[in-house]
Amino acid sequence: MTSSAQAVLCRYRYDPLDRLASSSPVRQEDIQRFYRKNVLATEIQGALRSTVFQHEDRLLAQQRHVDDLVDTTLLATDQQRSVLQLVDNTGVESMAYSVYGHHPAESGLTSLLGFNGERRDPATGHYLLGNGYRAYNPVLMRFNSPDSLSPFGEGGLNAYGYVGGDPVGFGDPSGHISAGLLDKLLRAGIIILAPKKIPLSQLPGMVDELPYSSATVSSTPSLPIASSTGVGLASKSSISSSSVDPSAGGTLKSMIRNYKEKRENFNRFYKSGAAGQRKADVLKLAETTFREELDVTVKALEVMEASKGTSAFDPERYNILNARFIERKRKYSKRFTPYHEGVKKIRE
Repeated sequence: MTSSAQAVLCRYRYDPLDRLASSSPVRQEDIQRFYRKNVLATEIQGALRSTVFQHEDRLLAQQRHVDDLVDTTLLATDQQRSVLQLVDNTGVESMAYSVYGHHPAESGLTSLLGFNGERRDPATGHYLLGNGYRAYNPVLMRFNSPDSLSPFGEGGLNAYGYVGGDPVGFGDPSGHISAGLLDKLLRAGIIILAPKKIPLSQLPGMVDELPYSSATVSSTPSLPIASSTGVGLASKSSISSSSVDPSAGGTLKSMIRNYKEKRENFNRFYKSGAAGQRKADVLKLAETTFREELDVTVKALEVMEASKGTSAFDPERYNILNARFIERKRKYSKRFTPYHEGVKKIRE
């Protein structure tokens, strides 16, 4: 809504994933944004195309294309990904920020990214964190809008606060919760991220990467139950120590191998036409095959959980597998809870 004292500086458009897709500054050409793995990779404004090169989380360089001309600028950053120096064939330019990310207007060389490796909105000078989720104002040292995870969720009581008042120790790429705090919560197993799919065929490789020692894992596991969507709490498990028996990896590998053989046998048996003759046998074989998959996943989670507290523990991979277990266990219960009753009816 506009009035005599207000004017629209820029209009913003979002894609179906709620990421900032384009913006239209007043009296300027539209700016289009393109992402790779939810990280800004390319920005196009008229004839100018700017591309960022990075390896994992490390910023390396940016290229600017105007027609047939290409300028490449190397980026020097700190551990928080803030761009501190720009280097091209004309020289070196240094950049400085306040602790909350304020930086005066650039002159000479310009960087697409700035404080904490984030793109500063050219219309306002604010950082649109979370790929446009919330605007962070480095001058006021706070967000312009409240956090949807506040006040009772992980966002904290201050819905407008930035990284809990510690911009030196933390960053906030999502606009929800600081990256450092999120990493600590993940590694502690207090929260988990939304689950992704993971094929069972990846389990052997995951086992090879796990550390082993002389301690043992309890024979009857009590797996942590994680939230199936969003960010949720994870309960404690019953692993008897922080390490796992050296034979555990081999046991898991043999379980995976046996499961694959059993699944192949079931598929051959089902396709052979015998299903119409011995439905009870088919149902029983399907149930035991499904249950063995759950057993394999349980064992893998035991081995992975035993490495908690060490640098080898991968919380994201653990949470993905845990989420898979919950999903498959739910399907098992839905399909086979009335298993014995079904077998009884078929035999009658």
